[in-house]
Amino acid sequence: MAASYGIRLLVAGVAIIFGFSFLAGMAALADDKKPDHSAVKPVPKDQKRHEGFVAIAQKGGVDVLFLGDSITDGWRGQAGKEIWQQHFEPLKAANFGISGDRTQHVLWRIQNGELEGIHPKVAILMIGTSAKATEERPEIYRRRAIASNASRVSGR
Repeated sequence: MAASYGIRLLVAGVAIIFGFSFLAGMAALADDKKPDHSAVKPVPKDQKRHEGFVAIAQKGGVDVLFLGDSITDGWRGQAGKEIWQQHFEPLKAANFGISGDRTQHVLWRIQNGELEGIHPKVAILMIGTSAKATEERPEIYRRRAIASNASRVSGR
């Protein structure tokens, strides 16, 4: 009987230690003080283009929104212009792509008026390809930052 009491005491002690360790671990996760990655800190880049997109948004009437970097911007160029005019303009599409934009630039544009006045039915986002080759590509940070701003696109 003394042995079973000792085992129960040992099991209870281990359970208490495990419980405190678990709670301490959860508290550490909740209190994560890691600095945000540069990709999720909104930064302005091309003010003139941004102002043009704000003017388009203020007019309204955008059902399909393309938002992003050089790949999106490329639809205005020689190779994409005819396809854009034939297939996307009839859908009331707007191209808010800026060559060289990185995630932080698109976040800044979203937060600074480019979506005010429009409620697109569809938004196509292309971002991340212009991240510096030497820059870490923290996809989870980008996804969280974009997702937290998604309501600005949907208007909800």
